[in-house]
This record gives sequence, structure tokens and C-alpha cells, in this order.
Amino acid sequence: EDMVRFKLPLSSGFSELCEEVAKRFKLVVGTFQLKYQDDDDEWVLLACNADFQECIDVMNFSGGHAIRLSVRDLVTVIGSSSGSCGDMLQC
Repeated sequence: EDMVRFKLPLSSGFSELCEEVAKRFKLVVGTFQLKYQDDDDEWVLLACNADFQECIDVMNFSGGHAIRLSVRDLVTVIGSSSGSCGDMLQC
């Protein structure tokens, strides 16, 4: 598994996050799914600006300074027999 660190301006939204992830991992926007690790150590789907804002709010509330993301290939997610419809949302 590859790991990268990067900073985004506070004014960034979900689309800017997706673009940065795509650039860092040499992916095409729309071909991957993002999840973040919340304060309960659960992986939560990021699918829109509201989700991204919730992610930032959780980080701020817990006193954190970083967001841990999981990047999954959308083909793998859709091909999984255990995935739900909610798992098919994409970046």
C-alpha cells in the first residue's frame, strides 16, 4: 500500500480533494472511491462536499490535524459481491 501526505487549502472542497488524490496516485477522477477514518476508527464514505465538510468537522472536534483517507479502485468496489449501493459512489 502506498502512503502519501499532502496539504489542501482550508477553502478546498470535495472536488479539489479528488483532483489532488488523482494527481498523487496517477488516477483518473471518477475511477476511485474515498473513505476517511473518523474519531471512532470507522471508515466513512466521502461522496460529496457535505461529506467532506463532516469529515473536517469530525477532525476539528476531535482535536486532530490530519485526515486519514482510504483510496479504493472503483472497479474493485463495484466488483465486490459484499458492496452495497452506497459503496458505489465515486470521486
